[in-house]
Amino acid sequence: MLANEDFSRGVEFLQGDEFETRDLLEYVTGENVIVGSMAAVALAESGELEAASRQLLVTLSRMHERVRLILFHLLGREADHAGRCVVEIVVHGDPEWDVAEDLAPLRDLARNAPDDGTTAAYSDLLRDLPDGQLEMAQARLQLIREPALAPVYREILERRSKLIDVDFLASIGRVRSGATPDPATVVASPALVDAAGEIQNLLDDDPARSVLLVGESGVGKSALVKLVATRLRTQGWTILEAGTQQLMAGQMYIGQLEQRVTELVNRLRGRRILWIVSDLHGLASAGTHQYSTLSVLDMILPLIERGELALLAEIQPRAWARLQTTNPRCVTAFAARRIRPLGEEGTLALAREWSERFGLIDGTPALAAGTLNEAWQLAQQYLGDRASPGNLMHLIERTRDRLTAGGTDMRSLIMGSDLLATLSQLTGLPTNILDARAGLDVEALRDLFHRRVMGQPEAVDCLVERVAMIKAGLTDATRPYGVFLFAGPTGTGKTEIAKTLAEFLFGSPERMIRLDMSEYQTPNALEMLLGGERGERPEIAGDASLVSRIRAQPFSVVLLDEFEKADAHIWDIFLQVFDDGRLTDRRGVTADFRHAIIILTSNVGGAVPNGPGLGFSPETPVFETRGVHRALEQSFR
Repeated sequence: MLANEDFSRGVEFLQGDEFETRDLLEYVTGENVIVGSMAAVALAESGELEAASRQLLVTLSRMHERVRLILFHLLGREADHAGRCVVEIVVHGDPEWDVAEDLAPLRDLARNAPDDGTTAAYSDLLRDLPDGQLEMAQARLQLIREPALAPVYREILERRSKLIDVDFLASIGRVRSGATPDPATVVASPALVDAAGEIQNLLDDDPARSVLLVGESGVGKSALVKLVATRLRTQGWTILEAGTQQLMAGQMYIGQLEQRVTELVNRLRGRRILWIVSDLHGLASAGTHQYSTLSVLDMILPLIERGELALLAEIQPRAWARLQTTNPRCVTAFAARRIRPLGEEGTLALAREWSERFGLIDGTPALAAGTLNEAWQLAQQYLGDRASPGNLMHLIERTRDRLTAGGTDMRSLIMGSDLLATLSQLTGLPTNILDARAGLDVEALRDLFHRRVMGQPEAVDCLVERVAMIKAGLTDATRPYGVFLFAGPTGTGKTEIAKTLAEFLFGSPERMIRLDMSEYQTPNALEMLLGGERGERPEIAGDASLVSRIRAQPFSVVLLDEFEKADAHIWDIFLQVFDDGRLTDRRGVTADFRHAIIILTSNVGGAVPNGPGLGFSPETPVFETRGVHRALEQSFR
């Protein structure tokens, strides 16, 4: 066809001044095959084909097959390097174009490529291409399968193995890259700084050695993670922070999570990406369901063992002890490092360093020595759910954040009153309870209870005395603030008095956690307390468990309504809570009940005769103390 005289005259006609380049480009992709072929040749003979090649390649799917054949022939004739021409076609060709339709002409071009075993002639064509474009080129070269292009194929594979899909990672969790340090500089003890260097070497080794930080909440695991992450970022690493909750988000059906984990692993393996997991125990149960016991941790353990994934994870000691039993492979897969609490001297030294680093604008430390000691005492007394130094650092950091809200600078020292205001926000306790210098108006508190709950002087006196003991710091530091049993018939104010206590002591009636114990009549109900170990979405179910709710807010009133209806195994669990002030879920995560008040209610002995007074007052004969005690002894063992 190219040698046909009529065709040649048509080409010459299209090279006339009345036709611009854009007109010829439109003809190439038009419906008329002859005119389209003439336009392609006209572009080549006028020397404009090479400049217009990218515009033509992105329209390949709209061209007729015969026009594409001529175009490929012309591009190969114009190119100094036939193989380079093929690579440009497969890299920049229309994504909608099916390369299988044109294998013959592409293979003919590829056979003319110099087979020197290098990719030097193609480097600029592959540079800075996104993963999607490289993936498309890889698939097309795999179909063409010409030995001369094998080095290009291997080069694409290598480039893809180093690319990081930041958009995908950001859809999973928080991504940080580049050498820019974190806005909040980490203040760490010398021991943590030394540990950071060791962990950095383990992660940066070849193959990478994943690390597990074992320690109670507050010992400095998260601070150590930040130190390591900051150091690795300066060496070109990308950081992904994604725990169980982020990984499970939106995964509703069986198979979805497995697919997401597979996609994530494919984008992490072999790359300089550190995956930070704050709750490794969650991965050990995430994804299991009644048809499969395979968890997310089970899926990624082989890659961790081979060093294809680099994980820096956190876990609490009890959860780690349990995980070693249920999944022994973790012992060898991770380099476990135990992080222990700092003593008083080390914690105060760390706080002084923080005070100097984040001081006033004139360089004065943020806290005076006396205020720092007061902060230590408050943290020990009221933030016992965190270990040192985390409890003290959390208190002073939150205080500074509150005082500098809105971007203002620190212009005055942090005072004791500032610490108390922050502590009140954290716990819900009123400042007159927290402040040892302030008095407690016991009579006003008693009047508050009497206004809300009628006819219950004995119960009111009991709770008022307990609040006074909390104020004076006379409660047992190893047990809950208080455990009470209120017996009486329905409608006598047992729930209302608990709400009133929650509102006064912790700032809101929402701080009362009510459990209907009639729902806990079988041993299987333990999962409702402790959270399920397995299940299609165990972390969601766990959020509604008592353990999870107390971990989220340890300063609460826990109302165990109609306690006598619960199974005896449930009673045993709560006896442990009453005695130790702690409860551990099935994954080994502990909840601290030492700052909670637990109120049990019971209808035992609550038969009401005709004409009783309101409430469960001692004036009502049926509530004669010895009779109620006898009824309780018969009901509870």
